[in-house]
Amino acid sequence: MVTPTRWVTCMREWTCDAGSEAPIPGHTENCKVHRTSGKHTPTFRRPVAGQNRISRCLYDTPPTVGDCCATPEAQIQRGHQHVNQIAWNQNLPGPGHPGPGGRRGRPERNDRTSRNPKDAVTAASRQGPQTHIVVFREAPLASYRGERTGLAAPPKLAGKNRVNVKSAAARAYVSDLTQRQQRHETELSARIGRPLKISQRMQHALNAVVTELSPAEAAQVKQSPDVLLVEPYHEYVLDTDAGPALIGAPDIWSKGVGLPPGHITGTPGPAKGEGVVFGILDSGINFGSPSFAAVDSLGYPHVNPLGAGNHLGTCAPGEVDEGRCNDKLIGGYDFVCEAPAFRCGVAGIREEPGFGDTDGHGSHTASTAAGNHRDVVFRGVPTHISGVAPRANIVAFDICYHNIPTGQGLCPNVSAVAAINQAIADGVVDVINYSIGGGASPWTEAVSLAFLNASDAGIYIAASAGNSGPGAGTLGHNEPWTSSTAAATHTRLGFEFFLDVTGPAPVPSGLESILLRPGVNGVSQTAAIPGTTPLVVSPGIDTGNDGCAAFAAGQFQDAIAVIRRGTCAFSDKTNNAEAAGAIAVVIANNAAGITTPSVPGTSIPAFMVFQDDGDAVRDFAAANPGTTTAAIDYPATVIPGDPDVLAAFSSRGPAGFDLLKPDLTAPGVAILATIAGDTLTGFEDAIGLISGTSMASPHQAGAAGLLRQLHPTWSVPEIKSALVMTGHQDVLLEDGQTPANAFARGGGRVEAYQAARAGLVLHETTGNYLAANPNSGGDPSALNQPAMSRADCTDDCTFTRTFRSTRKNSQAWIATLEGLPGSVSPAQFNIKAFGERGVHISIDNGALPADGSWQFGTLVLTPEKADGANASPVLRLPIAVAVLPPPVPLENGVPVPGLADTTGGELFFTLEVPDGANNLSVTISGGSGDADLYVRHGERPNNALFDCRPFLFGNNEACNFASPQAGTWWIRLQAFSSYDGVTLTATWN
Repeated sequence: MVTPTRWVTCMREWTCDAGSEAPIPGHTENCKVHRTSGKHTPTFRRPVAGQNRISRCLYDTPPTVGDCCATPEAQIQRGHQHVNQIAWNQNLPGPGHPGPGGRRGRPERNDRTSRNPKDAVTAASRQGPQTHIVVFREAPLASYRGERTGLAAPPKLAGKNRVNVKSAAARAYVSDLTQRQQRHETELSARIGRPLKISQRMQHALNAVVTELSPAEAAQVKQSPDVLLVEPYHEYVLDTDAGPALIGAPDIWSKGVGLPPGHITGTPGPAKGEGVVFGILDSGINFGSPSFAAVDSLGYPHVNPLGAGNHLGTCAPGEVDEGRCNDKLIGGYDFVCEAPAFRCGVAGIREEPGFGDTDGHGSHTASTAAGNHRDVVFRGVPTHISGVAPRANIVAFDICYHNIPTGQGLCPNVSAVAAINQAIADGVVDVINYSIGGGASPWTEAVSLAFLNASDAGIYIAASAGNSGPGAGTLGHNEPWTSSTAAATHTRLGFEFFLDVTGPAPVPSGLESILLRPGVNGVSQTAAIPGTTPLVVSPGIDTGNDGCAAFAAGQFQDAIAVIRRGTCAFSDKTNNAEAAGAIAVVIANNAAGITTPSVPGTSIPAFMVFQDDGDAVRDFAAANPGTTTAAIDYPATVIPGDPDVLAAFSSRGPAGFDLLKPDLTAPGVAILATIAGDTLTGFEDAIGLISGTSMASPHQAGAAGLLRQLHPTWSVPEIKSALVMTGHQDVLLEDGQTPANAFARGGGRVEAYQAARAGLVLHETTGNYLAANPNSGGDPSALNQPAMSRADCTDDCTFTRTFRSTRKNSQAWIATLEGLPGSVSPAQFNIKAFGERGVHISIDNGALPADGSWQFGTLVLTPEKADGANASPVLRLPIAVAVLPPPVPLENGVPVPGLADTTGGELFFTLEVPDGANNLSVTISGGSGDADLYVRHGERPNNALFDCRPFLFGNNEACNFASPQAGTWWIRLQAFSSYDGVTLTATWN
């Protein structure tokens, strides 16, 4: 079990309960994330007196118990009772993130790059040597195309769209790269004046080394013409039972793809993941769980693609995990205790050598993607769980550790790139699941670039979208070559316990079926508590420190104790009540909402109730002293739910860079799957409910694995496009009523069966992905993606997409545009067997409001003469465009007063600067609210591209250029929050 922890999150009001449960004063400050070159700073600590408003948010290390939360809150609203049954910090909705159906807090910034605090990193702030990834310019093996004379490109595996890393050409190129790295190291050693100490070499996902550099040395290394990127050590945050059925997996399990003769497939029959290998990059795996056994509960014996008894990594004879692998779990690696992270033995870290899981997150995601069929009992309820691809094999890459003081799972970037490199080098992994933050800057992050090359090698990358919704611009994993997943509900909200006050009669109806939130890390309820049980309210329930000192002997003898939250830890209250005779404890919240109490070291069941329910129980017991009785039911009640309601915590677009994200939606609320404990053994049968986009991502990964089995020659972008274009778009926002747009649900909820039958797919190349880098003048909107987005459709609003037919006979298609004015050319087309056809989409920007608001539509491709159930499905490509308002010309030195706008709004201005001008100064000042200033030469600035962005609180910001270029300078004001009375002034000499 993990200790749930609420982090300080950017731009939200928050309060923390320390280990003593005492509120920390002053923690209602709204922090902005400061950016340098578009990158996030590390996570945040409490504000410090005497520092300015920016610096008080900027700290390099994660909070300690004294700084922040040891026992956080998982705020939800009554009426939606799903929130995390076993809680992870990244899945706990904060005050502005209550969960589906809850109330929204302060809006997030409408940013072009992610504002997900899970994408923020933690790093050691010091001037001495620290770990860095140094990436060299030569292509790694995965993306090498034979550019060097005498070194051929590695071939693809026969019948598979995956690079053959064992071929002679691959071995020769890896050897050549190794020699080149050694020469680079010699040059860099001379540059910094000492020998480099290399802890990790990589040639497959990145051409890179991991080494120790001081900040000054890192700056020198960056100057080498052989170096592409120098990235310091930092850590990303870790961001399945009814789920597979909702996404259509059982149809593939039982029928395969059910295709007509005209459709080609690699494996037309039933498919459950046989022959597919998943790489789970996470906190390790519960290797003793039945979810990962060689023979599943139905008697299916897994086939090891390496050959029976052959295993990868630390399962080899004599290694730390010897004996832990089998024909399903065919390998594992430890990149946390071992190189390049070396985190074991560090104070405050729970991590064991090997790939075992002492955090639980990795076991949950692995079993959701590819866990065995299992019959289980959860909270007394018999049920069944299975991964989406239950007969697939798994390789576990342990890249994350458990931070004990904060309860977080943290994942070093050096560990992630080493794992991606190893996944390519092993030559067997088909799909990677990565339920971890990152990816805000796709072209400048080492992990993102490693994923690009893994995709080139034929490995599908499923990633979590982030848990910082519902605000706009909060996404992680904006890479066009990965596929990010939003989280929504499925057909079951949870397994809930209820308290029923039974006497004395008459009992008000409001005291029947009171929702209980069970504690974690303590003792679970295993039997019903009968209705004749005394219910005794603590005599100090209206004090601030109820239950923090010993009760009178026998105070709760054989009774259910009701105690108020506050001051001390939940465990203290529970143990004090037990010492006074209690058989169970109900903790009444002292604020709105409800939380999951963490009660380690206790031996009776503990629960929490909403504040108003606690007050009602208190009042009834006071009116009936010594005679109040109550029952707690067992087994739990299964709460049905409406599927396809977006979770409030699920991050939203726009992603920035003219890329439409998230890509897809999948079940991610109250997912039941395998978990782990705080030791490597003793928790083999553990299962638990967790919510988060971390849980949605492995649903998509599993679906991609089934498609890889059915269509082994499809490229990674083609698999992604099939999933996106066949997604179920009828997804609702967290209110359960409002249709979600493409920035919330992407292409829609995964429909694996429909995706397997897609008649058209789209491919893209690594070369085009790299050329699309907007920082180098590229245009990501031109990539051949299964979606279209452009933040500035003012001058041009056209797109081209090139489709490849998956059928072995010709097929006619009808192309239409829904939701947006415009046209499609050709409106009808016939595509030959396995042929390609370009389609041009033109949006009538003159018919759209010129106010910067996003407008949404869909390109619909319908097969003509559909042949019933065996027809290719209708394909839908989401579109999001905006027409920006015309700029207001400024005069040199003339102030523009009285500017105002509402949250998320944009105003644009231009200033002409002549040759020879100097000391250009652009300032905003005065007024109320919070406007942000962006300045850029030659083009409109946005949140990803600008020459200056101060990004301060309030409205006093300035951009200064001593020697400005001549020409048009663009100024943008964006409303971080609504503002009024702001003055803009631009001057040059």
